[in-house]
Amino acid sequence: MLRFKLFGIHIEVHLSHLLIAGILGHLVAQWGLPQAGVAPQPPAASGRELWLATAWWAFAISLAALTHELGHALMALHFGYRPTVHLVGLGGLTRAHPNETVPWHREATITVAGAMLGFTVAAGAFLMAHLSRQTLGDTAASTHFFHALSLACGAWAALNLIPVPPLDGGKLASVLLVRAMGRRGFAVAQCVALFFGVVVLAFSAAKGEWVLLVFFGLYVARVLVLLHGYFTGELPRHTVHPYDVAFAAAMAHYQAGRYGAARQDAEALLEADIQPPLRSRLHALLGWVSLKENQGRAALDHFAQVHGGEIPCQALAAAFSLLGDDPRALPLWEKAVAQHDNSTLRHEWAGTLLRLGREREAQAVPQVQLPLAYVCAERVYEARGDFAHAGQMLEARCALEPLADTAYDAACHFARAGDEVKTFELLEQALALGFHRGDLAASEPALSALRAHQRFVSWLSRVKQSPTT
Repeated sequence: MLRFKLFGIHIEVHLSHLLIAGILGHLVAQWGLPQAGVAPQPPAASGRELWLATAWWAFAISLAALTHELGHALMALHFGYRPTVHLVGLGGLTRAHPNETVPWHREATITVAGAMLGFTVAAGAFLMAHLSRQTLGDTAASTHFFHALSLACGAWAALNLIPVPPLDGGKLASVLLVRAMGRRGFAVAQCVALFFGVVVLAFSAAKGEWVLLVFFGLYVARVLVLLHGYFTGELPRHTVHPYDVAFAAAMAHYQAGRYGAARQDAEALLEADIQPPLRSRLHALLGWVSLKENQGRAALDHFAQVHGGEIPCQALAAAFSLLGDDPRALPLWEKAVAQHDNSTLRHEWAGTLLRLGREREAQAVPQVQLPLAYVCAERVYEARGDFAHAGQMLEARCALEPLADTAYDAACHFARAGDEVKTFELLEQALALGFHRGDLAASEPALSALRAHQRFVSWLSRVKQSPTT
């Protein structure tokens, strides 16, 4: 086996290919195919000329197969895959090793690229044969070789376009017809292949071309197997790349609220060799996860790496709000409301205005309930760790809508901020409004620093003695 690399593509040439290329080259040399523009020559009977002709025809046939497979491989490489080429037996095999579920249009392009490169090389070799004939004569070795290469590449490309699997034409027909007609297109492609296969078989039998007869007999048998697979429901199979499966799992974690698991799966997938569109989707997902985890800077960093799709205004607005940049967040909230008018976005917009000290403008936002806007403002302050302002927002809400739980939550914020005066003021207000959850207050982490305080012990005792306890 020969191993080497071309254009960064690993290529393996198996012994079976060299043997068959040699046999075919010997047969063609004995047939004595005419050169282009030259009268047919009698076959070389024996000796040095026969073996020289065998050598260049074998090399031309092998080079034609390699050229064809390189067409597939170079296109796969262009799409960011890691192709390998294997020359085995009569033909070759290119494995694209894609790092995604291959879209139909890329699969079709890779499939047709082999024949296109083959025809291109055939045309170039034909031109070189003509130039060699003009300068060196009809009998020059270069003239014979380029003519052989032109015929081999052209014939190989044309043969592969016959729409019979496993030839490229059969694969291309299946890809296009399934795209156009769904699963039924697979059966139509096999029927087309069966028709062409029978035509070639009839032609081969009439002309006595036993090589074509054997191979297309096998191809027709393959078509019948594929049709059987279709009618039994086994074909066509749609394979999804493991990277796409992993992304779907990360997205499922996010949708279920398991943000840590979603982040872990997405970050692990980012370490892999993935296509730019998937990388972009992963950064978008991680941006949303960061928002859920109140990480504004991380969200913006991920959103900056999203390409091909606009990040919703509300996502950017939320990220800037978490960063404390409300002046930049405000126009984005306003734009988000204009694009997707709903209650949540309107109250976030109003909450941003409240954080900016523009209460009158917040009141003027259509269909906004100001107490809920204060809650939105409080949540952002809490996410920033600014507990003093979070307490102020809930205190303002309690002034509009007196509720025991609101006063208690405000007291907890002031306790975290270290403001004992406001903490006890709001605790007393909560008790006056009917707060009776002494068990909650006794174990509240935010109030842990006050548990030894005599005033808190007295307040807690009164809570527990309240009639509603």
